[in-house]
Amino acid sequence: MLDCELRPGQQNCRKGTPEFLRNTMRMVDELTLSDSVLFRLDSGNDAFDNLKLLLKSPYYFVIKKNRRTEKREDWLRIAQERGFAEEQRAGKTIYTGVLRGQHPKASEKDALPDINQIFRVTQKTIDRNGNLLLFPDIEVELYWSNLDETPEKVIELYHGHATSEQFHSELKSDMDVERLPSGKFKVNSVILHLAMIAFNTLRKTGQSAMGYPEDLPYQHTGSRRPKRKRLRKVMDDLMRISCRLVYHARRWIMKFYIGDPWYPVFRKIYEGFG
Repeated sequence: MLDCELRPGQQNCRKGTPEFLRNTMRMVDELTLSDSVLFRLDSGNDAFDNLKLLLKSPYYFVIKKNRRTEKREDWLRIAQERGFAEEQRAGKTIYTGVLRGQHPKASEKDALPDINQIFRVTQKTIDRNGNLLLFPDIEVELYWSNLDETPEKVIELYHGHATSEQFHSELKSDMDVERLPSGKFKVNSVILHLAMIAFNTLRKTGQSAMGYPEDLPYQHTGSRRPKRKRLRKVMDDLMRISCRLVYHARRWIMKFYIGDPWYPVFRKIYEGFG
């Protein structure tokens, strides 16, 4: 977690978002990362101010487009003309493609470059039970993006949103931050930022533990090996490891049970942080 902001529940998600993005970009710049950075926003943030800011930045982005008044039937026609069709089953066809050289606000160029508009349109004429539909069921997914990737890859990257939701779940349930304790907004904001520091510490510890697979008490077999440990497991396995605090020879000594199955991993992580 890099930039937390506690907002009132009734506040619209667009309010203050450009300022929030500028602050986040400044923090990302200070990290001097070697990897590429992708900003991923949902349709609630499909606003011209956000797009303008991201288009002028050096970062990649994927924003789910708000269809607003655009008709699904019109997009089905565009998808059939310019998209790649894939029939998943009888009566269900998915059209995927990209419209290049699009502009988020054609009536106000504002010296912005054109970007890609990725689409995925699903047409169903038969439901999953084999019943014919009187009118076709049309689903439309639209995305703004400056990524030079295939439409399938861009959509896959956006659907990675689900992983972020898992991180939110860990923050709320594993760390018990779902309900902030104070009745004062500013106090809760401080608590959330402290939770962010604890979250990052636990995440770093868990990822470091996964770097020593030969020392883990359990071995993962098969092709689907986990890439991370849930924070709850990090706290149970590594934060609550058995130990005893002893005062001897005018100094405090922390003694660990060498037979603890997590001790080898704990020691390597501790030495690595040191």
